[in-house]
Amino acid sequence: APLPAALLEDQAAGPGPRPARPRSPPRLDDDSGFPSLGGPEAKGASDPELEAIAARNAAVCRTLEASLPPASTVSDVRKLCAGLQGGRLTATAFYEAFSRVVGGPEACRELLPQVAALLPDREKREALARIYAQEHL
Repeated sequence: APLPAALLEDQAAGPGPRPARPRSPPRLDDDSGFPSLGGPEAKGASDPELEAIAARNAAVCRTLEASLPPASTVSDVRKLCAGLQGGRLTATAFYEAFSRVVGGPEACRELLPQVAALLPDREKREALARIYAQEHL
């Protein structure tokens, strides 16, 4: 079975040519520096590309808020994403922790593609795609 497209696509992918040079990802010193999953930098974007990313992030945050077990928060997921992006977590460690935070393998199967698509680093998305394929396909 093919991998979900959301695991492999760029966060700003859309029709037409790609920009010549992608924007640098934000600093990831803590979860507030990660614009994906509702961080402050994702809000109030003025450029259409950033507005599309912010809208996508907001939609995933709403999905997470509605889906997470009572003991977990979107902030927990945001911290995991920041750890992965910052190199403090491997893709495997992220997957295992994410699965626990979201409530197990079935929830992980549904939510991971949405969250992974928001990661600005293609290599990290691809690493998660490989793990997702091993675990769920």
